[in-house]
Amino acid sequence: MNFIQSPEFWSSSAFVLLVLIMLKPAGRLLKKWGQKQADQIRRRQEEAEGVLKKAGEMRAQYKDLYQKRNQEHRKIMRQADREIQFLEQDLLKQTNERIARKNQEVDLRLKRIAENGRQDIKRKMLSYVVKQTENRLAEIKDENTDVLVEQACSALEKYASVLK
Repeated sequence: MNFIQSPEFWSSSAFVLLVLIMLKPAGRLLKKWGQKQADQIRRRQEEAEGVLKKAGEMRAQYKDLYQKRNQEHRKIMRQADREIQFLEQDLLKQTNERIARKNQEVDLRLKRIAENGRQDIKRKMLSYVVKQTENRLAEIKDENTDVLVEQACSALEKYASVLK
């Protein structure tokens, strides 16, 4: 009994009693604090799940856009290849047409040169024949000159088509 009458016992008992009395309000405070922490963790978890869901949606959207971009890129490349092929064919066609025109122009020039050469040779032949005739006529100064002139004129008329 001495033990009960000691101030330490009563101090300890008062402390234990005080702790027991305070345990209920402290428990409620701890419970509220724990509930707040749990709610806060739940909200963070829900936010994280929302962010994860949005990230998944964005990833799917990005995948779709990336695939569409690749498809568009392939489509553009096919169109570019077709256009290049068309332009190459058009260039080849134009080049062939130019070559054909140039060949025609060259043939025409060669024909003109040949014709001019023939005309020049005919003129030279005609002038040569006329000079030779004049020289012969000058040598023969005879009575038969009129006859010779007539024969020369008829010969020139006869071969005029050839000499032209």
